[in-house]
Amino acid sequence: MWVLSGRWPYAAAAVQTAPIGVFNLGGLLVSPAALDEPGRMLTANLAIVALAWAVAGRHAAGHPAGARR
Repeated sequence: MWVLSGRWPYAAAAVQTAPIGVFNLGGLLVSPAALDEPGRMLTANLAIVALAWAVAGRHAAGHPAGARR
């Protein structure tokens, strides 16, 4: 939600990216056998991170999410 607010967009995206990266790395290192489809997990999380950074970029450029050009 923070990245959607438009306040400090890059900081918001970074704060959301860090735990996702840590959780992914932790899961892959600590219990890889427990993950049924690690590729799917990484792909889904990469999509979430990419979306957060795309929204942050739009806010930083002065184009809030959902605004028409």
